[in-house]
Amino acid sequence: MASSESPVKIIDEQFCQCPICFQQYNEPKLLPCLHRYCSECLKKIIEKNQGVTVLKCPECRDEFSVPNNGVDGLKTDFYIKNIIEYIQLQISFEDNHVRECCDCSKKLNVKGFCFKCNDVLCKSCYGHHLTKKILKDHVQHTISVEDLKSKNLRLENLISLKEAPRCRLHPQNLSQLCCKDCNNIPICVTCTYGSHKSHSISDVGTLATQERFKLKKDLQGLNQYKVWFSLTSGSAEAKKQQHISDLNSEKSSYQEKHKSQIKSTQQEIKQMKENYQKSKNEIEMKREQDVRQQREKMKKEIQKIKTQYGNICNEIRKKAEHELKELQQTLDEQMKDKCKNISILEGQLKSFITLNKRKMEEGLRKFEEIKEQFEGISKRCENLKTTAESILGSKNDWTAVHCIPDVCSAIERLNDEVERNCPESRCFRGISIAESEDSPIDIEGMNNTAWTVYHITSNDDGSIVITGDAPKDCRHITVINTRGNVLRQEKFVGSDYYHFGVFASKFKVATVYSNKIGLHDIRDSSYVEKDIKDIISDWPTDRQVKCVTTDLDNNHIFVGVYGSREIYVFDHQLKYHHTFTLPRLMKYRHDMTVICGNLIVCDSTYCDVFVISMEGVQGTLLQKLPSPDIKPDEGHYRISPISVCGDKNGFIYVLWMSGMTFAPGKRFLSQYSQDGSKILSTRPVTKNARCITTVAADDQEKLLLVTQESARLFVFDIM
Repeated sequence: MASSESPVKIIDEQFCQCPICFQQYNEPKLLPCLHRYCSECLKKIIEKNQGVTVLKCPECRDEFSVPNNGVDGLKTDFYIKNIIEYIQLQISFEDNHVRECCDCSKKLNVKGFCFKCNDVLCKSCYGHHLTKKILKDHVQHTISVEDLKSKNLRLENLISLKEAPRCRLHPQNLSQLCCKDCNNIPICVTCTYGSHKSHSISDVGTLATQERFKLKKDLQGLNQYKVWFSLTSGSAEAKKQQHISDLNSEKSSYQEKHKSQIKSTQQEIKQMKENYQKSKNEIEMKREQDVRQQREKMKKEIQKIKTQYGNICNEIRKKAEHELKELQQTLDEQMKDKCKNISILEGQLKSFITLNKRKMEEGLRKFEEIKEQFEGISKRCENLKTTAESILGSKNDWTAVHCIPDVCSAIERLNDEVERNCPESRCFRGISIAESEDSPIDIEGMNNTAWTVYHITSNDDGSIVITGDAPKDCRHITVINTRGNVLRQEKFVGSDYYHFGVFASKFKVATVYSNKIGLHDIRDSSYVEKDIKDIISDWPTDRQVKCVTTDLDNNHIFVGVYGSREIYVFDHQLKYHHTFTLPRLMKYRHDMTVICGNLIVCDSTYCDVFVISMEGVQGTLLQKLPSPDIKPDEGHYRISPISVCGDKNGFIYVLWMSGMTFAPGKRFLSQYSQDGSKILSTRPVTKNARCITTVAADDQEKLLLVTQESARLFVFDIM
């Protein structure tokens, strides 16, 4: 740092910056190792390591215990806090700016500053502050701008002007005492009757005197250690010089001995070289003799091999010529047969074209007949519809009594004729999704944004269970009926993760969240929960569950995870059974269910709904459901499925949303045929819709839709 900079700036840059955010300290907190950090920076570290009771200082790595109340339990560094206020005050009054007086509210030149009012004063109000009896308790906390700008103003003087710190629990009271049991935290008299009752309480002046005395005593101990280290270092220096002298003597002796050994070794090396050269010459002579003998022998062998090679080449050539001749004869015969086959195929193709043309003409003729038949039926339908609407619109009882039976009879005959001539039309008869007259229904006690719903499920007895977040950072499992009355409700602490549930038997609901799986009994609210990491040894620590469904026929619970194609299968005792893998095109799921022995998956990777065969451990794609022809909201390129269910007849229902997030927007409900190949109907629903299910109510199956916020229940009649 350049020496020309002002002391204020040097202090600000070198001493008052947080080592984490590199900004000026904001509410500095002091660790036991005496390193300090912003309150917000420490809060982020504690939240990131949620559940960890011991952390390390980011600078010295010294461990410290996390207080029960988090960062609020750490000491505030009042010394650094006062330095920062001192710097900020001096900087703010370097230039004579016109500011609003806290007493008269006039914009005038600043004359003074009151630390009790924590604001500036004009010249007139500054004089009143010093003379008015009603403000006499402000005098010792008031300072002039000239004194504030003075280079002789010390931090100690500034601290004496400030009020005692306010009580954290009772901000209207000044802190007059300190609680020794709570790290000397400043408290007021009211606290001694409340949260600090029976604690060791001390006056701040008395405690400060005790702490200063203790510090001076500790400093005396450090000074004694310093003197001892000084004396010890002198003795160590003498021992060091003696050790160096001994090493030098030992070195000289070793060098003399080493020279003698080197001379002896050099003589031995010379003799070894002479012996080596002699042996080398003998070996070279023998090698040359052996090479000459082998060369003569190889010449004879090569001549013999050349003769054999010539004979073999002649035999191979003769054999190849014979095989080529036979191959040519075979090829000629095959070509002759192929040409004959081509002639036959051309004749067959000509016959097929003639037959195909005849079938096409016949098909077109039948199509025209069917078209005429459909047009006739359509006209009859329109005529019956017009007649029925006119009768219903007349509101004449005699007309209704005389005409309606004939109209109903005509409609029945038309339906019989359509079913007889077009059997495939039966699956489309009477298909619609109509909202019930008593819909929507506010769920009892949950009609505010503090309650959210992530999943809904039901059983054959008409019991409905919803799961989600509750107020005060809780999760809830709520049992309701179709009228929105709460029959039973349980809350659990913690709302960091989505909570999903689905009936695994008549009375038990399988629930999943984070990496937990459990069973909740709706009869007595008993709950059994297990950590999936304890059930599956190789479960990744960062894996989070995303959806759950059950296969009641096989007593299986299917758990889907985020960002993986694996589906983990458990039995009804929460024991791991096996892993089922989805096809490659599926990775991110919003919801899934089991219908007619197949797994129906709402996948957000490609924003589609898939029907998957569950035979074996590798899923097979059977069908991709068509998407409804709906224009998404502005800024989104397509719609995405978020919830799926089925009814007792095997029809499939899908809730679609516009875009890829769960923010309020367009929502649509579609009904599909049993095989998922056709969309039977689509209707818009509330923009806050979250999930759907079916339930048996009043001897009729109904479709339920619940909103994510404010928990509103929409009921639809399935016809």
